[in-house]
Parts: sequence; structure tokens; C-alpha cells
Amino acid sequence: MSANAVHGYGCVIKRAGTALNGVFDVSSPPVNFEMEAVESTDYSSPSGVRQYVGGLISPGEVVVESELLPVSSGDYATLRADMLARTLISWTFEFSDSGVTTCSFSGLVTKLEPKAPIDGKLSYALTIQISGLPTWVD
Repeated sequence: MSANAVHGYGCVIKRAGTALNGVFDVSSPPVNFEMEAVESTDYSSPSGVRQYVGGLISPGEVVVESELLPVSSGDYATLRADMLARTLISWTFEFSDSGVTTCSFSGLVTKLEPKAPIDGKLSYALTIQISGLPTWVD
């Protein structure tokens, strides 16, 4: 690790201002924007080469892995209720840098995937679809 690198330990993801418990991996922090390229080719396009213009931007999704507590309590129950209610929730991702860089966004819980490996802890994967443009504070 270079002297300028920042360790991932200490990152926090919050749902409506409250940190999720037992988080051990965030595989897609909210930085994975993708822009659609819309074809704009017509009969007069130079040299018969396709042309494109920028289309809509997808703000991406965040995938979180966390420890699974009994489904009747803890964060899993709340997240499951959010998904069933199709509720747009405010989220904040706090990076572990000394300046506490944050990214706040609205998002929908689109996937909850419990895991029960024979040789490991109970956990779940949570997928949050970002809605709209996230707000960055450095």
C-alpha cells in the first residue's frame, strides 16, 4: 500500500442517519456512474461512421454485505420492510479518510440475499439502487 493510500477499515454506511450494523464489505461504493450513448447517426454522418450523443446517466447501485441477525430483529427486518414498501430511503456512505469524505443519496432496496454457509457466519447481501444524483462532500 502506498503512503497515500487509505485503508477501507472504518467506512460506514447509514440508512436514514443510522449506521448499519455488522457491515464487512461494500463492493460498489456510490461511484459507479454509467452514461448511455445514444446513436445519432443519419445519412449525412461523415465517412459513414456512427455518431453518438450523451444520453441518460445511471447513478449505479451499492452492494453491501453484512452480518445477519435473526430476521425478526435488526437491520435485515427494517431493510426487508423498506423493500416490500418500495420506500425511497436516504443513505450516506462515509469513507474512512481523515477528512471524512461522504456521499449521500436516495435509494431503493432492490435485493436482499441471505447467506448461510456451512463453514461461515450468517450474512446477507443488500443491493441499493441509487435514485438521482448523489451529493459528495470532501
